[in-house]
Amino acid sequence: MAVRFRLWKNKNSKSNGFNKWYGRSYTPDTVNTEMLAQKISARCTVTEMDTLAVLRGLSQVMTEEMQAGRRVTLDKIGAFKIALNTTGAQSEDKFSVTKNVKSLRVNFMPETRIKNGQRVKSMLFGATVAELPTDVDARKQANKQAAGEGE
Repeated sequence: MAVRFRLWKNKNSKSNGFNKWYGRSYTPDTVNTEMLAQKISARCTVTEMDTLAVLRGLSQVMTEEMQAGRRVTLDKIGAFKIALNTTGAQSEDKFSVTKNVKSLRVNFMPETRIKNGQRVKSMLFGATVAELPTDVDARKQANKQAAGEGE
């Protein structure tokens, strides 16, 4: 299955890309934890409920570890860490958490491998790209094919 995209025209007259066409990924579907557990358990001997328990535990432990200031690395996926959004202070001694730390965020850095001399994100290796059909009948057919229901 391919990563689908739609074409869009940049209508921002202040942009260097004004009036140019770009591809934007289209992700209408979401796979949740339970769906992942079903798919994982279908590929191994672990039950769906056990897989679900492990995934929920992973979420809790990752949160604990990142909040303790550690980076969490999942092999063949990537690394997660908590980062800060801050504003500048006039000097080091004038920086304060309450005034200068505006928010926290989670940074994700996908695992990168060297393949044939090229740096490749592990989760992107082998990915293909296809334009989303613009007419309704073609879009329905493409969705059926993507779901393995027809040709």
